[in-house]
Amino acid sequence: IVDHLARLDATKLTLVAPDAGGAERARAYAKRLGGELAVIDKRRTDDGTAEVMNVIGDVQGRTCIIQDDIVDTAGTITKAATALKNNGAERVLACAVHGVLSGPAIERIEKSPIDKMIVTNTIPQTRASEACSKIQVLSVARLLGQAIKSIHEETSVSSLFVSTNRRSTCPFGPVTCHADPLPSFSGLTVHFAYSAGLGVSISTSRCRGTNFEKTNSGVGPSAF
Repeated sequence: IVDHLARLDATKLTLVAPDAGGAERARAYAKRLGGELAVIDKRRTDDGTAEVMNVIGDVQGRTCIIQDDIVDTAGTITKAATALKNNGAERVLACAVHGVLSGPAIERIEKSPIDKMIVTNTIPQTRASEACSKIQVLSVARLLGQAIKSIHEETSVSSLFVSTNRRSTCPFGPVTCHADPLPSFSGLTVHFAYSAGLGVSISTSRCRGTNFEKTNSGVGPSAF
């Protein structure tokens, strides 16, 4: 998805988190794409009868890309798009790793100010979604193939998703990963996987003493 977005002809780019919980993912995209960051603050009115979508960040006259890990009925993402347009966004796109697109999702996307909804083929699309001109599906086949090949050859997989810096940031806690295989300790090989919204990162490292440091309590689920 990041590679696809990087080819967009947009000089004023803002990555938007549809809620506060997605700010870290949107920030990762913004860093990779050299864009600004905005967050949708969703609140209910005092009587609880309606939602108010407040935009935090500069979106005036900018191309805004709403980033989420999964889109189901598309209620939140289409409301976020409307809020961005109301706050002066020139163009609104949306992307999500997993496109469930159930129930009224297709109808909501078609009626929304979203110019393009980008998802991957981790979930097969229905005929209705394939017929929607606003929905674009990207294949993850090449990426998964490269990851499998790297694991088999015991080479770096993290380089497929992040920079070559040996210290990568995991949303579930700090993990120090050594890109180069180290001599095994008692034949122990450690595998870990995490989803940063950019795709699936699977890495293999051999352990020796403190050469592999995992300070979080556990690694979260992969993106599929």
